[in-house]
Amino acid sequence: MCPRFLSQIYLYFHHRKFRARAREARSFAGRRIISIGNLSMGGTGKTPLVEMLAREALKRGHRPMVVLRGYKGSTSGLVTDGQNVKMAFAEAGDEAMLFTQTPGLRVAVGRDRASVIDQFGGDSTLIFLDDAFQNPSVKRQVDLVLIDASIPENKFRVFPCGKFREGLEALSRASAVVLTRADSKTAPEWKSRIQASFPRLRVFESTHEFAGLRPVLDRGPSASRPVTASAFCGIGNPGAFFRMLESSGVKVQARCEFADHYAYAEKDLLMLRKRGGPWITTAKDAVRLRHFPDEYLQAIWIADMRLRITVGSKDLIDLVFD
Repeated sequence: MCPRFLSQIYLYFHHRKFRARAREARSFAGRRIISIGNLSMGGTGKTPLVEMLAREALKRGHRPMVVLRGYKGSTSGLVTDGQNVKMAFAEAGDEAMLFTQTPGLRVAVGRDRASVIDQFGGDSTLIFLDDAFQNPSVKRQVDLVLIDASIPENKFRVFPCGKFREGLEALSRASAVVLTRADSKTAPEWKSRIQASFPRLRVFESTHEFAGLRPVLDRGPSASRPVTASAFCGIGNPGAFFRMLESSGVKVQARCEFADHYAYAEKDLLMLRKRGGPWITTAKDAVRLRHFPDEYLQAIWIADMRLRITVGSKDLIDLVFD
């Protein structure tokens, strides 16, 4: 049993750091700043939401940029100018590299987000701050907070006793909440609790939908897609990924979980090969596999997924872009 005072100590220092950052917060005139963040330590589906909003921004004629902290927070730079990729996965991280697959989207990484915007913002008119709810160093017009509704509401625990960075009271700073995996049985509990505490806070709902399988190595449209396979991933909520595969009709015969943002080594792929295939993984994991020789990747498939807003789609778009 984790003593509650450990969470209280953690929150004390977190709030002190947050207030110090807020006092130094920078504004950027002429740019619309949108923060997409979590209360939890990842696993909510933030990346597909940012991708969806970025594509909508491009469609509306904006010049968007995504700003991330970056892989382990040690690198600062322009990942892509929207056309040419200028960093490798080891420098930018898996999430940043995923965003480079959206043509026209500028992507930059760095711990000091204000400096990143100064240096690499160029003519970007709309900035998406990825995972910035706990970092107020850049003033924003919209603060979206994602909550994974598949986690039972009664398991809400703040670090180090759980995987949440802040208590639910932090939603007083939010513009709106997006419940992800809102098709889960526990979603109504989350919605009720949020609306009881923050009756004026808008709550949108979304689901992660299976969008098909494709091989890591492009073998053309004739490639035979597996119906029975094993699955592996190194993401924040592996159980949700495995359940999505099964609900899409894929018979998952074995599962292998790695840590979130896991850096795969040759021994890991040798282990997967030894256990047979085919294997299915996420697009985010596939980014971390690209540097391996083709022989290691022949039996690996990518499960594409998309986020769909099921409740409040138009209102969410209006909030972000108006």
